[in-house]
Amino acid sequence: MQSTDPQSYMVRLIVAGLQQIVAHAQDFSGAIALINADVTRRFGWDAIEYTVTTGDYVRMTTTVGLEVEYQILRSDQPVPEDEPAADTIDYAPEGILVDPIPTVYQNLETLGPDADWRDGHNFLLAEVTRGVFTAQVWRHDSIEQGRPHSEVEITIDSTGMQGGEMFHDLCILPDQLEDFQQVTNAITTAYQYITEAGQ
Repeated sequence: MQSTDPQSYMVRLIVAGLQQIVAHAQDFSGAIALINADVTRRFGWDAIEYTVTTGDYVRMTTTVGLEVEYQILRSDQPVPEDEPAADTIDYAPEGILVDPIPTVYQNLETLGPDADWRDGHNFLLAEVTRGVFTAQVWRHDSIEQGRPHSEVEITIDSTGMQGGEMFHDLCILPDQLEDFQQVTNAITTAYQYITEAGQ
């Protein structure tokens, strides 16, 4: 009989409704050690108020009320050979401006002590340019009823197009189709990296 034991474990961070793969580990204890290293790097142990571990989930609450969750996923594939170390973040695709992706609180703290976190702010997380097209991923971060909240959107700007003032909506001329395809593919990859769509 073949062993059904997993070949590796993958750790996924879930915070403020967003998800991000942290890295892989060879065994379960290595995955727990990876979580300990990652949460210390991101928040510092002093920032963690309490921790609850249930099965494949480790749930933490920071002293400012941010809920952080790590999920341990079993895989039938070994740790990728090109992954340099278990405590590194997966390679960020083109356009990502800051890696790892900032949390809601990390973004809002950049606004200064007098900012109203309830109204929040739009933060630029990714940007890709091809020809006259500039595609961006924005995330509106705020605190609603004491909890972090985010809304992510993609924008594509073509104001650099010659004669662009003629167009009321996004217009793609035939000789610009390749640029448009490239910029939309790249920004979609960046968006998926930020939101971990489908994970």
